[in-house]
Amino acid sequence: QVLKARAAGLAEVKAAVGKDLLGLSASYKDFGLHPLRVGSALSGVWAFKEWLPGIEAASLVGDFNSWDADATPLKRSPDSPDIWTCEVRAPHSLGLAKGTRYRLSVRWPGGDTRQ
Repeated sequence: QVLKARAAGLAEVKAAVGKDLLGLSASYKDFGLHPLRVGSALSGVWAFKEWLPGIEAASLVGDFNSWDADATPLKRSPDSPDIWTCEVRAPHSLGLAKGTRYRLSVRWPGGDTRQ
């Protein structure tokens, strides 16, 4: 089941490459962890976005939230069920900076959770 979901996601990416390679190559601007701006100023909020096909739940963990899997849960994007997002706000966002260690905590179907 997980492999089928990953294969479907790969087909989605292949379709995107065929349509707009330039747009796909710029996805680094949207995916990953980035500080949000209001105009040219930093807002103090960080946005995270990742393609995670076939999972049940995920959260962002790291030094900024004491590696607490409950502190920063991700939500499915309304545009794509395989895209997961979150915003990191104060007080946790105060601990984020370039080079901050973080990773995903992912719960797979069947309850297996991995970081």
